[in-house]
Amino acid sequence: FRRVLFRSLKLICQQYSTREISEILCLSEKTIEGHRKSLLDKTHSRNVAGLVWYALENGIIKEVK
Repeated sequence: FRRVLFRSLKLICQQYSTREISEILCLSEKTIEGHRKSLLDKTHSRNVAGLVWYALENGIIKEVK
């Protein structure tokens, strides 16, 4: 993943909203929505739960808080 997608994935897994992620990364909400779609496609996930599972399985995050 590109660094910004990786960071977006970690924030999604930490339950941040699209708006919060856009503020943290200084990007538009539309860009974050695009990141979410790209992450779903790249991980072959159907929803955010799939993204969290992918992140856990691949050591991107250690636990869900």
